[in-house]
Amino acid sequence: MDRSTAQLFALTASVTLLAGCAAAIPALQSGAAAIAAHASAAPLVAAAGAAGVGLGVGVVASDDIKRLAKEVRDTSYGTPSPGTLGAYFQENQKTTVALVESAMKSQRDAQVAAGMQVHAVLARGQAAFRDSRHTKVEVLTEPAAGFKSSMDAVLADLASPSDSAVKAAGERAQAIGGQIRLAATVPQIRAAGAVYLFPFLPSQSITVRGVFPEAYPRESQPELALNGKVYKALEMQRDSLRFFVPITDFDSSEPKETVWRIAELTVPWNRQVVDFTTFTDVSKFNVAVGVLTQSFGSLEMESTVVRVRTEERPRLSEPFAFSTEPDKAETSRCVRLNAQELSEGWRIRASTGSVVSEPALGSDWKDLGMQSETDGEICWKVRALREETNSPGTAASWRISVRMIREIRETDTARESVDLAWGGKHAFKVAGPWKLRYTRNGGAVGEVAAQAVSDPLLKIQPDGSTVRVSVYPF
Repeated sequence: MDRSTAQLFALTASVTLLAGCAAAIPALQSGAAAIAAHASAAPLVAAAGAAGVGLGVGVVASDDIKRLAKEVRDTSYGTPSPGTLGAYFQENQKTTVALVESAMKSQRDAQVAAGMQVHAVLARGQAAFRDSRHTKVEVLTEPAAGFKSSMDAVLADLASPSDSAVKAAGERAQAIGGQIRLAATVPQIRAAGAVYLFPFLPSQSITVRGVFPEAYPRESQPELALNGKVYKALEMQRDSLRFFVPITDFDSSEPKETVWRIAELTVPWNRQVVDFTTFTDVSKFNVAVGVLTQSFGSLEMESTVVRVRTEERPRLSEPFAFSTEPDKAETSRCVRLNAQELSEGWRIRASTGSVVSEPALGSDWKDLGMQSETDGEICWKVRALREETNSPGTAASWRISVRMIREIRETDTARESVDLAWGGKHAFKVAGPWKLRYTRNGGAVGEVAAQAVSDPLLKIQPDGSTVRVSVYPF
C-alpha cells in the first residue's frame, strides 16, 4: 500500500468513526443555560482534514477540533427563529416566570408551586428535544409534537384564577416531565414546588432535589444566587444539593406575609464532546424560596349537625254507625292516614289504637279487637248487641282512636376554631357535611369542602367522623 492509499484509507475510517460518535451524543442540559453542543460529522471531518491530522482510536484531537466544538456549543442557541420549537420554549419559560412572580406578589402559593413545576418541565423538554429546536411547531413530529400539545393545555390552566385548576396543571406537568428521559450525566432538578424557610430559625438549609454530577470540575462547585448574594453548596449528593442561608439575608425578621425570592442555581459539570475532549459546562435552574410568617394562622371547622325531634298527636276516625240489621251485627272499619299526613312524615304509632262509642253504653256493643295495623292504616271490628226493645241509650256510632308520630330532622351548624403553628396538627370531630375555612395571618380566607386542597402548606385527611388537618412541614 503506497502513502496516498494509506492516507485515503485513514480518512475513510475517520468519517465512519465520527458519524457513529455524532449519533451517540446524549441529551444534554436542562435549565436556562444553553442546552447542548450539537454538530454533525461533516464539519468535524472537514476541520480535521484542514488541520491535517489523522483521526482514529488513541489519537488526541487537535486544537482546531477543540475550538470547533466550543464554537458549536457557544453558537448552538442564540435567538431562535419565531415559530420554532426553540422560540416556543424560550417564550413560555419567560411567561411562566412572570406568572410566578405575579403569584408571589398576590400570595398565591398554589400558583407559585405549580409555576415552578411547569418551568422545570419546560426546561426538561427543551433539553430532550434539542434536535428539533429549529423546527417550525406546525411541522413537529412525535414525540415533540405530543409534548408541545400537552404543555399547551397545562400552560392555559396555569393562568386560571382557580387554585384547584392551577394545582392540577402543576401535577399534570410533572406527569408529562416524568415521561422524558435524559442522560444520567446531565444535571436535572425535580421541582416539587417551592422551598420554604422559617423566620424564627437563624440559619436554615435550602435543599434542591434532582440528579447531579458525582464529581465537579476542579475548584468549581454548585452555587445558589439569592437576594443579591451567592452561596456555595456545603453538601453535594448525587440526588441533592444543600445550601445554608442566614435568615437575616432576607431582611424579613417578622414578615406579615410570605416573603418570596427566585434563586438561581448554577451547576458546573464536565461534558464530553464526540469522545475527543471534555469541557466545563454549566446548567442553570430557577428555585422559588419563600420565608413564611411566624405561624400558619387560624382554622375554623364548620360542620352540619342533624338533630331528630319526635312529635306526636292523636288521630280520631270519622264516626262509624252501628248496623240495625240483625245479620250485620259485626262491623269492620279502618282509619287511613291521608296523603298530606303521609307527606308530612306522619305514621301510626304501634299499639296505640282503641275504640270509643258514642254514647258509650257497656251493654250495647262489644269490641272484637284490632284486625290489622300498618304505619298508614289500622282496622278494627265491633259487634252490636241488641235487646228486644230499643233503649234510649243505645249506641248509635263508634270511632277508632290512634296516635300519630313523626320525626322532625333539624339541622344546625357546629363551629370549632383553632390557631395552628407550623408543623401543627388538629383533629376535628364532625357529624355530617363539613367545610374548613382558614386564614393565613389576616390574609384572604381559604375554603375547603373536600380532601383535595390546593394550598401546598395544608393537608387534610377525612376519616369517618374525624377530619385531620396538618400544617407544613408535614
